[in-house]
Amino acid sequence: IALALWKSKFVYKIARTAAYGFIVIQLASLFMAYNRMPEIPSFKKYTIDELAKYSFSSKTNAVIILLDTYQTDLFQEIITEEPQYKEIFNGFTYFRNSLSVFPKTYASVPSILTGCAYDNSVPMQDFLKKAYHSETSLPAILKRNGFRVELYPYPHTENTIYFDESIASNFKKIETGVFSFEDLGFLVDISLFRQVPHFLKPFIYNEQEWLFKRLFTPTFAANDSKAQKEGNNSQNQNPLNLSKKAMQLYDIRFIRDVVNKLTVDGVTPVFKYYHLNGLHRPLVLDEKLEVRQMSYSKRSSFKSQGKACLEIVRLFINQLKSAGQFDNTAIIVMGDHGSADYPYGVILGNTGLIPDETQDKKIPLHIKASGLPLVLIKPLHAQDEELKISDAPISLKDMSATVVSLLGIVPPASTISMFNVPVDQPRERKFFYYNWSGWGNDFLYSMREYIVNGHSWLDKSWTEAGTIRAANTKTPYKPGTKINFGRDGDSVRYLGIGWHGAGKDGFTWTREKKAELFFVLSDVKRDYILKMVLKPYLVPGKLNEQVVNVMVNGKLAETLKLTDPEVREYSIKIPASFLTGNDLSIIFDIPTATAPTDLGIGNDVRNLGISVKTVILDEM
Repeated sequence: IALALWKSKFVYKIARTAAYGFIVIQLASLFMAYNRMPEIPSFKKYTIDELAKYSFSSKTNAVIILLDTYQTDLFQEIITEEPQYKEIFNGFTYFRNSLSVFPKTYASVPSILTGCAYDNSVPMQDFLKKAYHSETSLPAILKRNGFRVELYPYPHTENTIYFDESIASNFKKIETGVFSFEDLGFLVDISLFRQVPHFLKPFIYNEQEWLFKRLFTPTFAANDSKAQKEGNNSQNQNPLNLSKKAMQLYDIRFIRDVVNKLTVDGVTPVFKYYHLNGLHRPLVLDEKLEVRQMSYSKRSSFKSQGKACLEIVRLFINQLKSAGQFDNTAIIVMGDHGSADYPYGVILGNTGLIPDETQDKKIPLHIKASGLPLVLIKPLHAQDEELKISDAPISLKDMSATVVSLLGIVPPASTISMFNVPVDQPRERKFFYYNWSGWGNDFLYSMREYIVNGHSWLDKSWTEAGTIRAANTKTPYKPGTKINFGRDGDSVRYLGIGWHGAGKDGFTWTREKKAELFFVLSDVKRDYILKMVLKPYLVPGKLNEQVVNVMVNGKLAETLKLTDPEVREYSIKIPASFLTGNDLSIIFDIPTATAPTDLGIGNDVRNLGISVKTVILDEM
């Protein structure tokens, strides 16, 4: 501006040419950015039509009720202690010896609905497109066989499904310019959450019920008023007579709507997939379907919300019976995985299963627990007899073939129904453990593969088989390159098991007693130095020191004893003699890593050790 005022005549002479030049540069930049832009995920192009969400066929129905994080041994414990819960499932088979394919929803849901397992070789959204169109895809098979297929993912887990009209009947292309006040409220919440002081963050977060998102979402009272104007009976709008707090929970609103809106409409066969919160955080719902504060460190909290889930299923079943559709509906009640996020373990009591106390091999309890989902299945026209228990070695990959078979459709030759898996024959199943890395990454953290041969509840059945790294980790690391561990960083490609998702503060916490880093090096003939900027998890008077054993390719490079809570840089020498081949594995063995819940602080069950900001691996 100063130049234009000072040399106005000169600027005037070149203004037109300069303007054209700037426009060309901007257009070229825009063209390059457009070509580099990744494909828009399918879930951002579609919306979910819920108009027929509770409408069923008078002829044939199949329903999956997915209770997120519902662990199978918890169900066994509940029905053993309180048999009335067992009576809910007359006509069902309880597949106790179950195994999920993954420990988290993102990869687990596609394996359930398609029978395909993600292997970290391509970006996740590319995999979803191929899997949901594969020959083993449950919704695609049913759609081709004349079913009305409706998929209802839990809010904000839409990217577990590939959206396409050939996959589900209730997917509708988004109209340009349409927006949701609920989404607007959520954006306000996220912005505020970033800016407000820490003591106000819980108020904004509101146990995942976000402040403005909830305020901008039509409440059940508003919906009731609308329904009353349309001539519905207003006294039925809260048929469960539950509190307003309970009505804010997704699962409660779901069963409220089932009771109010379940109808029978037409003869076209119907398949529905309902994904509920289940036993995912927050644990706030008790067996009476009321909200109360519960401790995350106690299994009784897990059990209390587990009973609430079963009560919701009971109400759903009763509505099907009242509508006369229970008999001609195949019902699957299941978890998508077990739980790695609660310190409750796996209880073998009253199962007849006997652990081998002499075995040397012990699978980390949270890893085993995360692979044990609930599976309950009622076929069409099942006899009204008490719940059957099967120890057939089933995998959630079998779910697609199972549902197809229940509906009288021949499944693909490469698959098998759970009802056809022999109980007394060995069967090798695979489980891939990974830590949560967020919804937005193209690839998952490196996955640890386990082979399970035997009963999934027993350690002796599990064998560690190796690590599956993401395809984008194969590029050699350039020595001296800084790796940033924050939300906007590039650390995911180097991380193995033991890390939590990247934080907005620029750090990533270790969440287990062992956390792994992987590098591919082009030159392994010289010494290296590992520089890390980090802070330890310390609690004065309760946890005053973190011990970190830095293992390089299985050898101890150095032991750090961290007593300073401040962010500092630490350097570890890596001798060339530790390096073999081009792969470099660094494991932070942190025996002092501790969960805040174990120290009587809050509800965080992660075993926190160190929080890393940056890492540099350089030549010496």
